[in-house]
Amino acid sequence: MSGKLPQPLGGPSPAEVSLSAAPLVRVLAQVRFPDVLKIDAKDTVAGFQEEIREDYPLFEQQPTQQVQLQVGTGEPVVRQVPGSNLWRFMSADKNWRVSLSTAFCTFECDSYTSRDDFITRWTRVLAAIEQTFNPRIELRTGTRYINQVKGDPFKSLEKMVRTGILGIVATPDMRQQVRHHLTEATLAVEEGEMLLRFGILPPNAVIDPGVMNPISEASWILDIDVYSTAQGPFTVDKLAASFRALAEREYCVFRYITNEEFLKVYGAKG
Repeated sequence: MSGKLPQPLGGPSPAEVSLSAAPLVRVLAQVRFPDVLKIDAKDTVAGFQEEIREDYPLFEQQPTQQVQLQVGTGEPVVRQVPGSNLWRFMSADKNWRVSLSTAFCTFECDSYTSRDDFITRWTRVLAAIEQTFNPRIELRTGTRYINQVKGDPFKSLEKMVRTGILGIVATPDMRQQVRHHLTEATLAVEEGEMLLRFGILPPNAVIDPGVMNPISEASWILDIDVYSTAQGPFTVDKLAASFRALAEREYCVFRYITNEEFLKVYGAKG
């Protein structure tokens, strides 16, 4: 599809501009693979832990639950049965987190320095997965960047964001009256697909529980989730390149939606 889609859905990404006060509240990457049942065993996961423990010394085991529906001659019966384990590994400050199950691994952080730093850290985790479990196949890859504009910048959105994106909330007077305004769209991008969500959230509201924390004031959300469902070999070099391309596409969309004033407000360097 290269070269067939218009910017920002295709084509090269602009050079990354470092923001000293970036409005990112969560950055995530995930790879899904066919079930590797031995990941559910603590003895096996211990080897993976040793590969990453220097960077992620904190550990949690979170058993999951599955719902089982039994239908017979009487009323349906719903039972909760034990599921698989979710293994969580965290940096000492809990900013960097790895969540591993039999079918996926998710990498996330709240405080983000740069794309290079994020991809480098994630690549080391992927290398540990390949070395310890050798999933052989990747089924889905994705990156997700969630930005949240609040405080004084929220009052000046019309100066920082493309007018066509803001729509009904483009003027401060109208924006003050809006209680909830969220737009969602799925679009084709050069690397696969993108789920794009943006709009105003009222105080104490979130788009996904557990993915972002509620705050006590209204805010504007820009949630960019770029992913690919193209099946391929689970090899570190290929995955690292794929995740970098996904992150660059996200940044391309981010820069299309925001402008130089946005970058200036959030501490653009250089």
